[in-house]
Amino acid sequence: MQFGTLNFNNVAVPAGVTVTGVGTSEVTLTGDETAVNTYLANFGYTPNAGYINANTSGGALASGAVAPDVLSMSVTTANNTNNPVTGSLNLLVKATDNKPRIVSPLPDRMYYAEPGVATETAITLTLADADTVATAFVNNATSGPRIVATSDNPNLILPADMATAIGGSGNARTFTVKHQPNITGVANVTITINDGALQNTYTFKVTVVPAPQYYWSILAGSSTGAAGSTNATGTSATFSSPFGMVRDSQGNLFVSDAGNHGIRKITPLGVVTTFAGTLGTAGYADGTGTAAKFNAPAQLAIDASDNIYVADQMNHRIRKIDKFGVVTTIAGTGTLGGTDGAVASATFNQPTGIAITPTGVIYVADKFGHIIRKIDGGQVTTLAGAYGIGQFADAVGSAARFNRPTGLGLLPDGNLLVRDGINPLIRHLNITTLAVTTYATSAINQDGPPNISPTGDVYATVLDNSISVFSSFDSAKLAGTGTAGSVVGDNATATFSLPRSMAFGPNGTLYLVSGGANNIRMGSPIPSLANPGKQVVGDTQLLTFASAATQRLSIQSNGAAEPLTLTLAVTKGKVTLSQL
Repeated sequence: MQFGTLNFNNVAVPAGVTVTGVGTSEVTLTGDETAVNTYLANFGYTPNAGYINANTSGGALASGAVAPDVLSMSVTTANNTNNPVTGSLNLLVKATDNKPRIVSPLPDRMYYAEPGVATETAITLTLADADTVATAFVNNATSGPRIVATSDNPNLILPADMATAIGGSGNARTFTVKHQPNITGVANVTITINDGALQNTYTFKVTVVPAPQYYWSILAGSSTGAAGSTNATGTSATFSSPFGMVRDSQGNLFVSDAGNHGIRKITPLGVVTTFAGTLGTAGYADGTGTAAKFNAPAQLAIDASDNIYVADQMNHRIRKIDKFGVVTTIAGTGTLGGTDGAVASATFNQPTGIAITPTGVIYVADKFGHIIRKIDGGQVTTLAGAYGIGQFADAVGSAARFNRPTGLGLLPDGNLLVRDGINPLIRHLNITTLAVTTYATSAINQDGPPNISPTGDVYATVLDNSISVFSSFDSAKLAGTGTAGSVVGDNATATFSLPRSMAFGPNGTLYLVSGGANNIRMGSPIPSLANPGKQVVGDTQLLTFASAATQRLSIQSNGAAEPLTLTLAVTKGKVTLSQL
């Protein structure tokens, strides 16, 4: 082997590449990755995919490589066929930008304003020095912090909180947003990182919006929590441990009245009737209306044709009610079990959760089977969990574990959220891969399903008799003081007892089953930046009109005792009343 210096002068240096050290045993190349690769090809080196830390084995230098990156390899000059030179060559390849950087995504964030200081989930920051390998972030003897965060909105995010917002060490850092109570607005957050000589800055936007505000009245059922089976209007009607609820295309609500073993109907005006089942009598019978029988019916689902599907818990069956009140059995023999197969021979073990897709596929949370089932094409199959094994495990298919799953919610993308009762969590089930992961870890009420709005927001009932909302960007407590009751009021003052299923009406209206209070609540949106629209006011509250000279006022009592007495007090300006 011939040793000595390597001369590059016979090969033209392409544009974008600078070569130094020609004629010595160490040559340095600086410049564009593609151009450097093209140049190296003249000397017997062919990169396979950009730059990585290559050596004599001939690997390639990593794409977007940091620098300096030393490549040691054996080279035979290819442009001197009469007298080729073979030897050992160290190539020092340098990037043109040596600034440190954040290599993890840093998109804008949005959060809900909350009554107290809100500490949000930490944002992951993966850092890298441009003069070391991609996953390293070393201290180059710089003075002061290597990474600093600032905000241009000191009212929304206090400077003191920004000073402690960065966590972690080395290249694995975190940034935690902590925003002030009941304050909305926008903050531009700037993160600066430096290596002693060079620095980079990254800016992203934090927006805090108002949480949705509602006024919670009683649509139907006792205001004192009394149980019963009376068909009547508003608070004169009674229920017994109501559980599931759906809303049809005409605006009617249907409630599974578990303690009464029937399905009740509530019109938009609060008129309650029995739609199916024999109230007060547990049993099993297909039939029409009150000739049918159920046994502790739980969650309901509804399709586009207004057919209702019932998780008939203690009958261990899945039932269907058409819009005329005709009840049939979809699946299950009535025998306890977890047998898959044809719908006529499959068995269930206290099914309590149910959901249906636009194409008619039915999913079932089989509570004491600890499994999630699917009904499609006349067949029942188990998607996730192991029958009879109540545990916890995020895994795939039969390796996953649930503990008394009690409710289901169908996400807009077709995947499922599962109320995992005893654990108690909300779990996510990917219908395609059957992967089960944990979606929310709050102290979730084991009886209520994940309630998914038309916009994809998730409303979950919590063990302290409150409701939380999980949007695509944040989660926050929505309503409830934590005390069980039936107090009518806004989010901050209303009380509930064992809140369970929810339904969603027009203009953002919410309907809630307050199972422990034996009534159905209606949440009317109060206008705000997050909820423009109708104004809902309680006694002595202020009703504000726009600045137009003429206003039309329609009044709805939301179930209050009639006749309704109105007292008009004008707090500003002069009002003239005219008959329309």
